[in-house]
Amino acid sequence: MAKQKRKRAPRRSRDEWKQIINQSNTLDISPESFCKQNNICYTNFVKWRSVFKNERHHPEKEAPFVELKPFPSVPASEPPLEEKKDWVVELNIGEHLVLRVKAS
Repeated sequence: MAKQKRKRAPRRSRDEWKQIINQSNTLDISPESFCKQNNICYTNFVKWRSVFKNERHHPEKEAPFVELKPFPSVPASEPPLEEKKDWVVELNIGEHLVLRVKAS
């Protein structure tokens, strides 16, 4: 007996999933029933619903653009960078994360 291939669900864009989730929220039926009635894979529905829910609770903040300026040349009275033990570059990445690069 030959196995029957399962019909693959259509690929949907992010915008299409957003419309589907919004539509389901306006109806007074369970998500499972909504998916059955509209021939939508419930697993995908739950995944996308979670994606949009997380975006509402944790919206991405657009980081402001920061222009990096060239490192000023070291005056002759100071030792060359190779001999300095100070940090050369310090990059703040978020609230509690700092990347420091030393001269070697």
